[in-house]
Amino acid sequence: MKKIEHVGRRNFVRTAAGIAAGITGIASLPQASFSMDRPDPRSNIIGPKEGYSPQVGTLVSMMDWMRAVVLTPVKGLTVEQLDYLHDANANSIGAMLYHLAATEKYYQLHTF
Repeated sequence: MKKIEHVGRRNFVRTAAGIAAGITGIASLPQASFSMDRPDPRSNIIGPKEGYSPQVGTLVSMMDWMRAVVLTPVKGLTVEQLDYLHDANANSIGAMLYHLAATEKYYQLHTF
């Protein structure tokens, strides 16, 4: 018969620490690969930009950041990859990008 190991506080803490360390390590990988593609190392700084009023500069910096966040992961994907459907209920990457663009256009029309 298989012996059942007692799960105590020490085993729980050791396992939780191992999982947390693994997740932390994995979470840093995409950032390292995407940082090479960014043209401006200050793109993660949101705030007033030179040449704009403070409010407009902050808006421009947020739009620059969002552009990099959306385009960097899909850069270089083929049409087939953008149109791939995992199952009948899934959305393709291209459809989600189209939804983002349509939402932005709606926002612009009703705000400005």
